[in-house]
Amino acid sequence: MYPWLPSVIQKLIWENVKVKDLADHISRVHELEISQRSIERIKQQCNIMTARRNNGDETLWAAAIAQKQDEIDPLRRMGIRELQDALREDHVMIPRAFIESFARVTEPQAVASRSASYRKKHTAGLWSIGPDEEWSFDGHEKLCKEMNLPIYCGVDKYSRFILGLYVVARHQQPDVGAAIYALCVDKHGRSPIQSVTDMGPETSHMAVLQRSVYARVYPGLNPDEIPPHQFRKSTENITVERLWRRLYEKLFSNILEIYLRGRFDAGFLQARPDHRVLARWIWAQAVQKRIDEYVVQYNNHRIRSQKSNLPSGARPTDIYNNPEKYGGIRSCSKSLDSNWTKEIVERYVPSDIFQFGTDEEVAVLDAVYAAVGAPDIGVNCAWDIFRAMRPLVEFEMADFEFGQQEDNDGRDI
Repeated sequence: MYPWLPSVIQKLIWENVKVKDLADHISRVHELEISQRSIERIKQQCNIMTARRNNGDETLWAAAIAQKQDEIDPLRRMGIRELQDALREDHVMIPRAFIESFARVTEPQAVASRSASYRKKHTAGLWSIGPDEEWSFDGHEKLCKEMNLPIYCGVDKYSRFILGLYVVARHQQPDVGAAIYALCVDKHGRSPIQSVTDMGPETSHMAVLQRSVYARVYPGLNPDEIPPHQFRKSTENITVERLWRRLYEKLFSNILEIYLRGRFDAGFLQARPDHRVLARWIWAQAVQKRIDEYVVQYNNHRIRSQKSNLPSGARPTDIYNNPEKYGGIRSCSKSLDSNWTKEIVERYVPSDIFQFGTDEEVAVLDAVYAAVGAPDIGVNCAWDIFRAMRPLVEFEMADFEFGQQEDNDGRDI
């Protein structure tokens, strides 16, 4: 037996790969042919942890579920599958049936409202021939009012794979959309045949960049017949708009709840500009870290099997990376030269798009952060770090002239 094989099998199980698909993944990624029977034998001999074989008891399971809900879902909006996926990310394997029974006891009304029969059924669906045929982009401003943190997202239509989800320092400006597009292209080494956005002011440079990339990557396509970019109403930009609802209900609303719940005890005063600068600098990093964790969880979650024109019953990451298995066509996308994509990033991603404060403010914040030991920043400890840094920041910024605080698009708030 290959000594590295048990750890690979365990890692794939933690990434929510079905047991019946393990052999295919190992063959495709590690170029090792292995039977399903051999995998089952290795699982037993090496005590590989699964939801059914986890050496836990119900008391520990209940405690783990409650702790995870308190950490990432204080509003109790996550469904059974999402909660199981979140626990799996921490290498905690609990049977779905137990999580459901626990939720039915603690949150019976919430469980009933998430039933498939409870939801509105849509009569029309989306259609796509394969990954990278269409990428959809949009911005989300629900965290701007309280936290001043706009968020931008790119998602692949065919697979529903999240290409990138970023907290940015400013929004509603022409170069923001192009920056997010460039980061997604560089991250995945591919570009779409068509990009889709609403008609917001931040999308104009993205449309120009996409047309330039389209002309180089797809020279055989006629832009009059297959436009490289489409502007649509927000209500028609369905791929990303339906994702926003899920993200707000399951992720952003919980982050906002933790933010609002802890700011009084942390000594945060909205009227003080140094407090606003410090809180925004810390929470931008905390939110991005939580978003990165959620993107991994989302791309590894299994889409419920359903009658649809788009693939289901599999993980977005599998549908995106192995579309032929699900009836898609990979030939509609092309791998790009990494040196060229990095040139795009250097040209179209301004340095201040992820800088939460002026140069002078950030220099002070970096120094104070180092002085308090540079602790790991996360959503559940962000206000603790604020409390530790606050006295030093108040002292260092005592002579700063902040002026009037402005929103990211230049409007006074």
